[in-house]
Formats: sequence, structure tokens, C-alpha cells
Amino acid sequence: MMMRGMVGCPLILAVLAATTGAAHADLPDDGTVTIGAIYPLNLEQGAYGEDAGLAYQLAVSDFNGYLDERGIGWRLAIQQAAGSSDPTVAANSIAQLHNMGITTVLGPVASNNVRAVIDYATQHKITSISPGSSAPGLAVAGDYVFRLVPDDLTQAAALGRMLSEAGIASVVPIWRGDAYGDGLMQATMSNLEEMGIAVHGGIRYPATTKTMTSEVDLLSKYVSEAVAVHGAYQVAVLMISFEESITISELAGYYPVLDDIRWFASESVILDFVLSENPAAAAFADRVNMTLAVVDFEHGSSYDHVSSNMYDQLGREPSLLAFTAYDAVWMAGLAVILADSADGSDVGKVFPEVVAGFDGAYRYDSLNEAGDLLPSGHQIVAAVGDRWTQISTDPVPVEPLQADGIDWSPEELTWLETNPVVRVGYDKNWPPYEYVSKQGAPAGLTFTFLDEFTRLSGLDFELAGYELFNDLLDDTRAGNVNMVFHLVPTVERSEYMGFVETSRADPSNLISTVDCYTTVEDPDLKLITITGFYIEEWLDANHPDIDYISVSTLDEALMLLDDGGGTAFAQPWHVSNTRAQELGITVYNVGTIGDGDASHVGYSKNNITLGSVLQKIVDTIPDDTIDDWYVDAGIRPAPPAPVLPLTAEECAWRNDNRTITVAYDPGWFPIEYTDEQGNLAGVTTLYLERFESLMGVDFQPVHTSNWSESLQLLQNGTADVSFMMGATPQRQEYLGFTKPHFMLQPSLVTVTSQPITIDDPGLRVLTPTGYFIEDWLDVNKPDLQYTSVPSIRDGLLMLQNGTGDTLAGNWLPILAEAQNLNITIHNSGTTGAVSGLHVAYQRDNPILGSILQKTLDLIPEELIDRWWETPAQ
Repeated sequence: MMMRGMVGCPLILAVLAATTGAAHADLPDDGTVTIGAIYPLNLEQGAYGEDAGLAYQLAVSDFNGYLDERGIGWRLAIQQAAGSSDPTVAANSIAQLHNMGITTVLGPVASNNVRAVIDYATQHKITSISPGSSAPGLAVAGDYVFRLVPDDLTQAAALGRMLSEAGIASVVPIWRGDAYGDGLMQATMSNLEEMGIAVHGGIRYPATTKTMTSEVDLLSKYVSEAVAVHGAYQVAVLMISFEESITISELAGYYPVLDDIRWFASESVILDFVLSENPAAAAFADRVNMTLAVVDFEHGSSYDHVSSNMYDQLGREPSLLAFTAYDAVWMAGLAVILADSADGSDVGKVFPEVVAGFDGAYRYDSLNEAGDLLPSGHQIVAAVGDRWTQISTDPVPVEPLQADGIDWSPEELTWLETNPVVRVGYDKNWPPYEYVSKQGAPAGLTFTFLDEFTRLSGLDFELAGYELFNDLLDDTRAGNVNMVFHLVPTVERSEYMGFVETSRADPSNLISTVDCYTTVEDPDLKLITITGFYIEEWLDANHPDIDYISVSTLDEALMLLDDGGGTAFAQPWHVSNTRAQELGITVYNVGTIGDGDASHVGYSKNNITLGSVLQKIVDTIPDDTIDDWYVDAGIRPAPPAPVLPLTAEECAWRNDNRTITVAYDPGWFPIEYTDEQGNLAGVTTLYLERFESLMGVDFQPVHTSNWSESLQLLQNGTADVSFMMGATPQRQEYLGFTKPHFMLQPSLVTVTSQPITIDDPGLRVLTPTGYFIEDWLDVNKPDLQYTSVPSIRDGLLMLQNGTGDTLAGNWLPILAEAQNLNITIHNSGTTGAVSGLHVAYQRDNPILGSILQKTLDLIPEELIDRWWETPAQ
């Protein structure tokens, strides 16, 4: 009988029929044919690793059974290489496989990993078969990457229709900052804007983010703003995430404003968000009617076989990825047979033939010219109870945007028909925008533009490379160059050039070898520029007092910066960082400079027809296509610059002290405490996350068994800081304090409902040892003989057995401990003390104190108030 997974494509069946029992010239009669597979070794990417890995194993077993049935002597094997959320791991893995002689590879799965291997795979003719990558920016004709899912332009269109049909007027997105998230976000935003739906700037988070606390808190703020304008029924969140969608949903459930609106999500969410295993997140997803669009594959002849086997191993329904991964193995094996070779260059030539009409776990149509599966419809799926449930379909295939024919004017047609030669000048040393590769060929973003310009206009572009940018400008001024890319218009340039805008505004950066915030207002700034760049004219107009250092080349600027000849270099981040890495120089983005003018194509001002032709070409190219070109060239948003206005001395201290130890009270629930896993928990953790983000340091909690031990760490200098400290004269002998960030009023807690005052005669007062209230009583009530107890717990037990009348301290921690002990307590009065909570630091370290205060000053009071709302409730 026919083995499961056998294809139904007539062409392949005919070829395979001829191979029964036959030897193959380039394949062994027996032995092993090994292909590679890149996926996580430790399953860190959740369903990506688990589903793909198990599906690959099942498919290899089935395919080898098929070979045996047909009398083919060799067997297929997989050599696994590591995949990870870190794209550099995938890049290293494909090189490792190549060094082993393997040139046909399954994976990578994720788009950020595909982006990391695509150039290497194409250069070395390694056929890479991805069962899950869908970022639009990776749809490249002529490469060696094949993708078994449609690119995300179709998903973006489906999401746009869903939001429009739901009557949404404003969308607040939250998305992961990688190839997949950025690509889908850009495509969706373009669709929504065309539909007249407002898109908030939203929250882009690094793909490595785990906690999501700050991100969800900021999301609630943005949604509140949108609701105030449009009303809750017209506002929605769009979440583009993977496994972190669970954390986002759990946290969002604590914010009423996020619970009152619709949520839509990317299809990637369904990979890891198993509703039945995450009840809190599932309940939230159900309440907000979380809805997403999943590619609607037609089930193939092997679907039930794969589904049942995967369910038995996973204990859950397999994801879409399991089926495409299973089919990828069969496609690779059949391509090896059809090509009579396991060499990637041979497999790649026949692979599209194998895919066309393939009947496996799914049924496939054909690949497009970029090697991606042609668009298909979508299932509209929503969270209903503890299951993802199909609620409708979106069957309309949406083709990626294509450039329409250009309506040339008679004058433009006449000019184009003369086949004019347009001389394009470029900078040989400005990667990744334009440069000369190690092989001596022009490379970079400029030439992606030129390829499309040639296709749309038929113009003959002649290239002229320049070592010095200023020489390029001089030749343009003299009429020897007709076009220059990536220019910012200036008054001086406008005298001899016209301009066509090609990209959104992107300010230049201040680049330094020291990771420390700076601005053009810094009196110690020694700024380096490149002669002829627009920033020089901007400085002359806006900061004539800055005596900048003008050099001829990028290399000269970076080496001068590294030698200490300047404190900062004005240049776009990616240009500086790309070349600095090649030179072995570490640089940082430490600020921005300029007005953020958009990039333009400059052309000879006296050639009006060339200008109008260029304008029509640019108008024809979709904005998201240009955005993808930037991403493909490696030009992404610069890493965030520091925001702390530190002095040079403070920066130097911070850079030498990236780890700071934190003392805390292990039993002061819910403000700060040690949880069941032995980790610091409570409100303090919210402070730590924000301080770490702003300061660029790592706060390490020092764990103790009680507050007295923690206080001792601060006294002997073992711990550097503590975040929830009251300032008392005794503590000020060895600690410094920031301004207070929150105020507490210690209460008089009793087990009776009778009101009392601190001055009641004979009042037996209990206090937790080492707490602020003891220092306050010593100073303000010196005649009061209080009893110091080891902990809040001990104090409550003494109240219960009648050996004390009141426990003096902060109400929230005492209430929490009383509930644990099942003791009913009452807030029967106030001590009269007011405890400001400060960040405390070692008194002999005023530099750290200044940094902490500057950090605290950057945190809005409203945010701190929100941090305290949940424990207060």
C-alpha cells in the first residue's frame, strides 16, 4: 500500500516510478543521506522547538519506511543544529552544518533566524526549507530559502478586515521587535491606515523580554488615552507575540481599561498560548474576545496520521507548525530523489516542482517567485473558554502589493525613449547604505533601489564610486553626476539639486566609545563630523558656537573617536556601528542630533524631466516595500540612547559598577518579600525593573532571613542599596537617601475594635526590630517603653495571646501576615509618624546617590502610584 505522506503530484509520481529499485549516480546504494535541521535544542522557543522537533522525527521515520517499501537502499537522517531566540545561534549553526558538508537544511523556523542565515545560505547554495517563517521582508527572489507558509502581507490584510468589520477606530499595538513582529506590524499598519483606522505608535519590545510588566503598564496608559478619544467600543489592542503573549494576557487582566476593549492577535500566538494550560490568561482572552487569523491550509492525506501521533507525544493539539515541519522532511527527501543528489544547489532547482501539488499533512499549491507559498485564505479563530475556536473564515486570497503601470507624460516618454544614461554617484565607504564589498562589487541599499528603478523605467544607470563624500558632492555640483541616494536637503545643496523623498524621517545619532548620555548642549562636547554631510550645515545654522572637527572619511572619524580625539561623532547609527565592528571599535548610541529629516534621492536640478520620472517611480513603490528594503539591508531602529543625564564621573562609575547589590525585607509582604521560589517579589521588583532599564545596570538582591540581617548588610557595607527605607537620624550615620518616592503612615494595630492613641497610659506597644517606627519613637516618644519583636508574625501572635496591646507598623504588611495566621485585626489609630520611603545607598558613595536620584526623577509619579494600587487594594 502507499505509505503515509506519499505525494500526489503526477510529475513527482512519474519520476519516482522510474526510480524503484534503481541506483542513483550521486546517491549511495545504501547508507545514509544526511540533511540538516535548525531548531532549539532546549525547547526554549516553546512550540517552535517541541512541535518542529517531534514532527521532523516522525517524518524521517515515515519517509524511511517509504524508501524501504520502494526498494531504495539509502536512508534519510537529520543532523540537528542549535536554534534559539538569538539569531546569531542560527547563523553559527548553518555555518557549522555547511562545514560538515550538509547543504540541504530544514529551518530555521522563526523569521529572525531566517534573516540571520539567508545571505550565507544563498552565497553557499544551501537550500533552506523553513516551515514557519512569514516576514514579508524575507520574500527575496533568487535566494536559497523556501518557505512553506505565505508571507505576512496576507495575514496583515486579514487583520485589517477583521478590525474594520469590528468597527474599530483606533488600534494600540504591542509587538515583538524582530523580523517577524516588525514585518507584520509594518504591513498591518499600512493596511489599517488605508482603511482610515488610527494606529497608535504602540509598544515595541525586544524579543528577549520576559517580564512584560513595564510594557503592559505602558499599554494601559496608551489605551486609556485612546479610549478617552474614541470610547472603549472603538478601541482595540493588536498583539503580535509568541510565548510572551501568555504573560501579557495575565498582566493585562489586572487593568480594567485593558479588560474593557477588544483584543486581536497574530497567528503566532496560537503556537504557544495553550488556553487549557494557562487559566488566568485564558480567562482574560475569553473576556476580551481575543481574535486572530490563521492560515487556512487544506488537510492532506497524512493529516490524521500526523495529528494523532503528535497528540500522543505532546498531550495537546499540535500547532500548524507541526504539519508544515512534517511535510518539509518529505519534500526535502523527495527533492533529493528527484535531483538524484543531496547537494543544496541541485535540491533547490527541483524543490518548487516537489511543492506544486504536494499532498502530505497539508495540500500545497505552488511557490511564488520568491520561493514562498502562494497566499491562501484564513480561519478566523477566537478564544472561547479554554479552547481556540474557529468562528468564521476569510477566504479571499490577497496578493502582495504590486507596482502599477506608470502613467508617463508625453515629455517623459520622449525622454525615456532616447535611452539617456543617468550617472549615479555613490560613497564607497558608507555601509550598509552603499559601499564596495570585499569582492569589489557595489553593495548596499542604494542598489536595491536602483534595481527597482531600472525595472520600472528601463533607464540605463551608470555607476560612479567615490572614496570621499565631499568629492561626490563636488562632481554633482559640476554636473558630472546626475543622481545621489540617501541625501538630506540643505540650503547649499538645493542650489544645484532637486530632491525626491524616499524614506521616513530618521535623525542622525551621537556616537561615542563611552556609553554615556550626551547632547549638543554639553559644554565638554568635542564633536566629529564628515566633511560635506548635512549635519555640518545644520550645526552652522543651529549651533554656531560648536567648533566641530570635520574629517574626510568614516574610518578617519571612527579612529579619531577611538583615540580620544573627540567625545562624539555625528552620523547615523547603522553606518557607524557597521564600520566600527569591522575596525574592532565598540561604539554606543548616546543621543540624537539634527531635525530628523527624511532621506531623499538628489538629482541634477536642471534636469526637470529626470526629477518627475524619479518622483513617479518612488510614488509607485509601496512604503512597506521600502521599509522592507531598509530592514533587509540591516538598517533598523537604533538601540535606545541613554536617557540619564549623567556626568562623565557618574558615567565612569556606572560603567565600572554594572552590578549593584540590594538589601530588602524578606517578610514585608506585599511591599517586598521572598516568594516560595526564594526570589525577591513585591512592589520593589517594579522599581528594580525600571531602574535597571534606565541605569543600564543589574540589581542583585541579597537574600536574608529577616530585616535585621538585611539592615546589618547595609551597616557593614555588604549591600549597596535598599529601595524601601525610611530615613532616620540613626540610619543617616551610614546611609544616604534619595528624595522620598512614597509615603506611609504607621498604624496602631490591635485585635480589638477599640480606638487607641499612642499616648494612652500604660499602652503596651510592640514594634518589629529595626523598623523605622523604633527610631521615630526613640526621638519623638522617648518615655514610651516599647517591646521590640523579631518579626511582624511574632508581634501578631503576642497580640493574640494578650502579651501586647498594639503592634506599631505599616498596615499593609501587617494585614497580609494576619490573614496568613487567620487573626482578625483592626487599624485602631495612628502613631503620628509619617514614613517617607526612600532609596538608600552607602553614605560614602555620593556618586551612586546622585545617579539614583536622577533615575528616580525620570519616573513619573503617576506610574509609581499605579505600582502601589494593587497592594493597596
